[in-house]
Amino acid sequence: MHPIAEASDPRAASAPLDEPRPSAAPVRPLAAAGWLLLSILSFAGMTLCVRRAAVSLPWHEIAFARAGLGALFIYLGGRAAGVSLRVVNSTGQWRRTIAGTLAMGFSFFALSRLPVGDAVTLSSLGPIFMVLASQRLLGERPTLSVWAGVVLGFGGVASIAGVQLALGPAQVLAAAAGVVGAAFAAAAMLFLRRLGSESPEAVALHFAVWSAVAMGLAGLGRHVWPTPEGLLLLLGAGVSGALGQVTLTRAYANDEAARLGALSYLGIAVNVGLGALVLGEIPGARQLLGAKLVLVAGVVTMLGTASRARQQRRLATSR
Repeated sequence: MHPIAEASDPRAASAPLDEPRPSAAPVRPLAAAGWLLLSILSFAGMTLCVRRAAVSLPWHEIAFARAGLGALFIYLGGRAAGVSLRVVNSTGQWRRTIAGTLAMGFSFFALSRLPVGDAVTLSSLGPIFMVLASQRLLGERPTLSVWAGVVLGFGGVASIAGVQLALGPAQVLAAAAGVVGAAFAAAAMLFLRRLGSESPEAVALHFAVWSAVAMGLAGLGRHVWPTPEGLLLLLGAGVSGALGQVTLTRAYANDEAARLGALSYLGIAVNVGLGALVLGEIPGARQLLGAKLVLVAGVVTMLGTASRARQQRRLATSR
């Protein structure tokens, strides 16, 4: 999945609008890029584990393990670091958790049925949706770069959906679930931006605990006991997903969000490549075209939005 879609830190959620960083926060672009690359690789590892586990386990059981293990790691890490795990803005947190849980459900359903590259490409629409919705909510007219990103992004979706259509209605349903999951991920990020002073650990723990509960309820009566290999894959998904969240937070603590948002689209190429090497999922020409279109759409949208934010800051400081 796209790293920003998994984010639980308000700094990561601010990627499309690129809010000003605190003046005391140092900018370390190389360190940020390194942390982001590690985050991309960690989430790619999680995605591979989920895809392999889906061969023998239902998607809701995998999502339950991912969320439950994530909650455990976040709780232990938060306690060790001495940070507050208390939720202050309960209404805003519940909105973020519900939207994030729906995003997880739709995304894991899609990932269990689509090739890794296609599923990750569709989830990468989330930041584009967020930019478009953010500008609408702020009463601003979307820029040319935003409209270009939307057109290119949905061109990529059409290219991928065309391939799935030839494989039957079940695959089309999975592709549609991927797009819906990306939309809910965008909503979760918008709610996250409004949480204010919540600690990233508190936000992530609330989401992980209640999404685990929701996925467990979704699988009642349909539980499949995993094999030893399945247990290892579930553990791998939980560990790599938690590592991805931690490293993503560190990346956004070291550089401007919009610049990292554009760089994060390298995750599409990484996942397509690993899907081919590890799982033997060789993408066809139309699937590669779709991935390229979404990748370009994301980069164009993020860079264009960052440029606009810089212009607004210059105007504000010149007054």
